[in-house]
Amino acid sequence: MQMPCHTWVPSTFFYDWDFVRASLMAKQALEIKPQYEMAMILAANVNLVHGHYEKSQVLVDRAISTDPLNVGILMNGGDILILQRRFGEAINCLSQALELQPGMRPALLRLALARAFNGQHQAATESLSSALGQGKEDASYLEYRAITEALAGRPAESVRAANALEALADHGKRILPWSLARAWAMAGNFEKAMDCLKLAFDTQSSSIPFLGLTPVFDPMMTKMHTEMRLLMDKAGLPG
Repeated sequence: MQMPCHTWVPSTFFYDWDFVRASLMAKQALEIKPQYEMAMILAANVNLVHGHYEKSQVLVDRAISTDPLNVGILMNGGDILILQRRFGEAINCLSQALELQPGMRPALLRLALARAFNGQHQAATESLSSALGQGKEDASYLEYRAITEALAGRPAESVRAANALEALADHGKRILPWSLARAWAMAGNFEKAMDCLKLAFDTQSSSIPFLGLTPVFDPMMTKMHTEMRLLMDKAGLPG
């Protein structure tokens, strides 16, 4: 017996990187279950990768309106808005998630990133401090600190955070190559970031579909365009 198509879409999109098939399957999933919020989010991601930003946002808004108290949906909505560089709206979406679940660390970290990209550096630092208060200087915290410090114009602090993140990996901690790539990209070491991105590709990171959309890689897309484009082509990402 075949599984319902909406259970196939995450693997097809995030790990198989078959974006054409994922698009067809996401559409079919919503035909089967029109009010399935996660299918809307998956369809939004598919549309985003294909550059259909308006369609993507319509699906996000629909998912949120279907289940406005779903923190996970709001988090996904914040992520998609960040990928669209709509940082102010991402701040609002993530703030809604935190109103429902105060102190939620992943939301605080994302809020710090959105505020930093929006030029709200003091507020970003406050969000980062709140996230630290909910845990410790672990991999997630160091990754986001490297990003926010760079955007605040503190490159030495960004490098320090990236080095600390790499040290965790050197001491046997499981650190995702994608996380290291994001930290080193913002810390200004594009060669290290590229090495990490290649490892993320080789290990089939579920984040690779967003390679061309992730704002922390914008400087690399300019300075190392050929290598970045080659990696995107290998992943089958639309140009």
